[in-house]
Amino acid sequence: MINYKKIQLPLIIILLAVALVLGQAIYKQQSPQPSKESLPRETNSSNLPKLLPPDLTADEKAVLNPPSPDAPAAEREKHSALAAKLSKESDSLDITNCRSNPLVLRIKINKNLIVKNSGNIDRKLIFDDTHKHQIAKNSTTNIKVDFGHGVGLYGYICEGVGLTGFILVTP
Repeated sequence: MINYKKIQLPLIIILLAVALVLGQAIYKQQSPQPSKESLPRETNSSNLPKLLPPDLTADEKAVLNPPSPDAPAAEREKHSALAAKLSKESDSLDITNCRSNPLVLRIKINKNLIVKNSGNIDRKLIFDDTHKHQIAKNSTTNIKVDFGHGVGLYGYICEGVGLTGFILVTP
């Protein structure tokens, strides 16, 4: 005989988890996609910019090689899950020499992100056509984390180098 009281709580938790995953998938499908120009698409990990650290792990190389916007949903979801796994929560990003630290930064929407450039060259971070930020050499810049599309994963280009990192914006 089945004791329904013992399985009631785990069943509710499982149903809530399924509803959350489905809700997020529906939300992502309805959200506008960033323009194709916003993220360079590398054909394979050997095409990674040469200024990136040579000691990247296989997962780090994979996250810097995102699927195209028209790739199957499963492939895009796999990339998003990998980025989430690699993400580190912080309110600061170091882009000295166009080497993002952390590679995937996790931060809440509408928070201020401090971007540090300790190098001797001005750097320009490009998220899309309307979200470009100049970071002068040996300085820091504050960026409000709101790229116009809500929560999600945002890749950015370090001008002259290519895709160098991601920001995972959370609620």
